[in-house]
Amino acid sequence: MATFTDYLSQIIGSEEDALRLLVAILACYPLAIIYRTFIYKLPERFQHAFFVVTGVLLYLFFCGVAIIHTIFSIIIAYLIVNLIPGTALSVAAAHIFFLGHLLIGIWFVESSTYDITWTTPFCILTLKMTALVMDVYDGHLQQQSKTAITDKPNLLEIAAFAFCFSGTLTGPHFSLKRFREFVKGDYLDKERNEVRQSSIMASLQRFCCWCIFCGFV
Repeated sequence: MATFTDYLSQIIGSEEDALRLLVAILACYPLAIIYRTFIYKLPERFQHAFFVVTGVLLYLFFCGVAIIHTIFSIIIAYLIVNLIPGTALSVAAAHIFFLGHLLIGIWFVESSTYDITWTTPFCILTLKMTALVMDVYDGHLQQQSKTAITDKPNLLEIAAFAFCFSGTLTGPHFSLKRFREFVKGDYLDKERNEVRQSSIMASLQRFCCWCIFCGFV
């Protein structure tokens, strides 16, 4: 049975996978409005839950049951940072598992054309989960980096970090420390506990630039 995106992709002459990715990215705009209006002042666990739920929905729309690759990797990351944190073995395990998972996935799904599959967002996840393990490793060193993590994240926080809608499908990549600062409200105006300035105009400017770019491409 043909889906709406399949029907629409035939009309505009685009691949359905590319259209699904585009729609999922555009969906982040209303999600950001919802977050900024109702969610950003809530306790951290509620914000984490929001990121997980919305991220899962985006994944299900984009790649369906292939979300299992992401869920499995989140669990592996949780086990690594909680069972062998701050060790050279943890760093090696992260690189072997996440990068190996990505390379094997690409090998199985690649074709003679440019492919947009579950491996597309998994590239971002590979960066996030590998960096997470390395940041926890740095947190156990005397000379810590700016992104070092000294306290181990729980499963919900790792899932929220992975599924955060602002970068879960195509990036940008950001560290867990920056994600924590964002959720805690460190970037808000301290006196008013509000955003320092509206992001509406900045968002519209970038959206218009994107529309112009797509028009020429």
